[in-house]
This record gives sequence, C-alpha cells and structure tokens, in this order.
Amino acid sequence: MARAADLRYLSATEARAGFLAGRFSPVELLQAQRAAAARLAPPLNCFTQTYWDEAEVRARRAEDRFAAYRAGHGPLPRPLEGIPYGVKEGHGVAGQPQTDGSLLYRDRLAEATDISVARLLKAGANQVARTVAPEFASVTVTHSRANGVTRNPWNREITPGGSGGGAAAALAAGLITVCDGSDYGGSIRIPAGLCGLVGFRPPAFRVPEDSGWLFNRMSTRGPLARSVADCLALYRVMAGPHLGDPMVAARPRLPKRLPSVRGWRVAYSRDFGGLFEIEPAVAAGVELALPGFAEAGCLVEPAKLAIARDSFFVAAQNAYRLHFQGTLEQFTAEQRAQLSDYVQRADEYGADVPLMPIEAVWDVARTSYGQLAALFRDGVRALVTPTLGTTAVPADHDPVDGPVSVAGKAVDPLLGWALSYPVNFWGALPSITLPCGLAPNGVPLGLQIVGRPYDEATVFALAGAFEATRPFRDRPWLDELEARA
Repeated sequence: MARAADLRYLSATEARAGFLAGRFSPVELLQAQRAAAARLAPPLNCFTQTYWDEAEVRARRAEDRFAAYRAGHGPLPRPLEGIPYGVKEGHGVAGQPQTDGSLLYRDRLAEATDISVARLLKAGANQVARTVAPEFASVTVTHSRANGVTRNPWNREITPGGSGGGAAAALAAGLITVCDGSDYGGSIRIPAGLCGLVGFRPPAFRVPEDSGWLFNRMSTRGPLARSVADCLALYRVMAGPHLGDPMVAARPRLPKRLPSVRGWRVAYSRDFGGLFEIEPAVAAGVELALPGFAEAGCLVEPAKLAIARDSFFVAAQNAYRLHFQGTLEQFTAEQRAQLSDYVQRADEYGADVPLMPIEAVWDVARTSYGQLAALFRDGVRALVTPTLGTTAVPADHDPVDGPVSVAGKAVDPLLGWALSYPVNFWGALPSITLPCGLAPNGVPLGLQIVGRPYDEATVFALAGAFEATRPFRDRPWLDELEARA
C-alpha cells in the first residue's frame, strides 16, 4: 500500500496508472484525501459541501472495475474512473446546492447538471465536494459573507486567488485530485498561479456553457489540476459541441501525441508590453525558469510589445462593469444588504474612469491584440509571461478599492496584478499557467503561456515540454498548518 501522504498529491494521470497496475486503489486514494480533509479543510475553508460517503461507494465500484480489467474480464475503465473531483460552487449538479456564494441563494438547489460537469462525471470523475468561490464568482480573491475567507495552503495570510480559490486550496493541500473552473479574467489561472497548480483557460466557445455566459467570448470553463497531462485529459472530456450551446461549433484538434517543440520560437514579456507592474522578485523567479524552454529545444526571444496601458485598463474596467454591475439591478434594497461588501459596492469599481460603449471596448481589444498578431505572423508560436505581478495579496483583500501595491506602485485592486486578464479580453487565445518556483513569501510563482487563436495543441506541447525540464513537486508547508488544525 502506498503512503497516504504520497497518494494525496498524485496527479490524475499518475493515479490512473497506479489503479491500472494494481499498486493502489481508488478507495485508498479517496480515504487518504478524506483523512487529510478532516484536518485541513476547516482552516483552509475550501469546501462548501462534501460527499465523502457517497464518493466512497463510487470508489469501491471503480476499484471493482479496475480489478475486473486487470483480470481480463472487464472493459478498460473510463478515463477519469475513480479520480476525486471537486465541483466549483457556481456550477450545477442536479439536486445539490447552487448558492453562487451568496446568502440570497443559500436554499437554492440546482435543477440540472451543467454540461461540462456532466461530461466529467460521465467520464468517471468521482465528486467528493463543492469548492468555495467568491460571491457570483465576481472577483480575483475568495471570500464572501456566505462562506468566510478561503486561505492559501502555502501561506495562510495570502489569498489562493479567485474565483477558483477553494478548488486551488483543496488541490494544493492534497484534498482532491482535479477540479473544474471558469475563467472570466483569470479565475482558473490566478488560483493555479498562487497555489502551485496547472490551470488551462480554453479559447472562447470550446466548452459548452449553461448560463448567462453563453454568448460571452470573455468567459469559458476549463480544468484546474496538478499537471499538464491532467489538464489535457480533462479538457478532452469537457470540450466539443453540444446542442445546448450553439456557440460551440468545433472540437479542438488535439493529437494523441503532442508534437516536439524543438526549433519553435517563444517570445517572453515581463509585463505584457508595459501593461503591468511586476515585483522584481516575481520577475526574477520567472526569468530564472525560462531556460527550461531552451532546454526543450525552443528559441526564446524578447517580445516586442507596446500596449497603451491607460486605454487598455479603461476598456477592461468598462467590460467588467458592463457585466457584473448589472447584477445589482435585480435586487431590492433588503436583498442588497445581504450581499458581500464587494458586490454591494460593485458600482464603485472603476467609477473614476470614463464610460465607454461596448463597441469602443472591443475596438481597444482589437487594437491591442494587433501587437500579438504581429508576433504570431512573424513566426512566434506563443507568448510567455508571468501569471501575476505579485504573490502578496492578502486573503481578505478588498477587490473594489484595495489597495494593492506592486513594485512600490498602486495598481487596480481587481485586475491590475493579474496578467491573466488580457487573454480573456482577446477571447480566442488559449492560455495555460504552470508553476515555476517559489516567491520569497513561500507562495508559488506562475508562468503563463499564451497561444495563437484556437491553437491549443501548441500551448499544451510547450507546457508539457517546460514541465518536463522544470518539474514542480514541492508541497505546501502543511506541517505547521496541520499542527494548528
């Protein structure tokens, strides 16, 4: 029997290999994570509901399927058979709570299972919990009046990011193996970057939606996991057309074996062409990892980008306001009083910037993307950046007026420290974040790879090649956390 501490941190790919070989079972994996969750989930505040007993019944069925397959009288188990899985708070599973992190919906149950969730469950993923998100998944940190503050396993004073903070905290602490996410401004990649995980933001209109995001090119669902291979495996299941979403027209082209990256040109930008401030220690840590691409055979060069910061962030703030501030209009004064402070004050966010019509917002997106298009036309296969400008955002950070200081300068408290956001603005670009080291405060550093429109295969190939040269197997400092629990 493998040690419980080792089982907890296996990737889904590693776990499946162990199940197939009979080295350990889905039940052993689940029980190891369940025992750890009893100690660690409360101080991290990463789950809203848990379903351990039901999950153990499913794990025993999965154990039987793997045993039958090894004995030669059963089919190959499903691709995610027996893999412990967390469902993000706002995503629907029929009959389960779907609160959106809000006191207003504390008694609401989902009437149906969301398409992407149903696909993961059908592939054998074993749901053990629902993971905490901020109210309406609306900010880049994870806390709410309904759920309290979610904390980063690497440093409990620091946010695990948002909106997938509960998922990332649980994954980093070894309490689940995979999770689903949604990404409007970095809600997959920000938590992945802060928690030492891999998070993939697909290009728009690849993964079916079930909600008001249906026709929104800025938001998409995707996987959050421990390895590039895991994200790819989940994405293969989640992506592809469905009659419930008319915008998803094509399945991504993902070869069975990803291509070699030898000879590919990769451009690096520290700050997205002047858009962001970056802490020197963050930039230094990411740049120390860049030779991993060269070791994989890539040619790494500086990116020639010059994006107008002021007009970009005015447009970005307007895009955010156009979506989220409409949320307030549906609530009475009595209902508003129950909302989290940052939702009640959403109309204050960006109040000092001029209003723009949506056509002007998309014009800024088009013009700024022209900088990347020029790189891609010149033969660059992908752009590499840090994922975040800082790793020092507090767990209880106020995303409306902060403050957040990066390299000694005040930045936008919601978006100004997350280099994930431009990718959403440009819609069709795939992007993946993976860990590349630790910051001085003990929080992981994330490296982001941004690909050409709808070229997921290149992004996964580069990420896999980098991961192979710079494997990240560190674990959060859980000894102290467990001692406090």
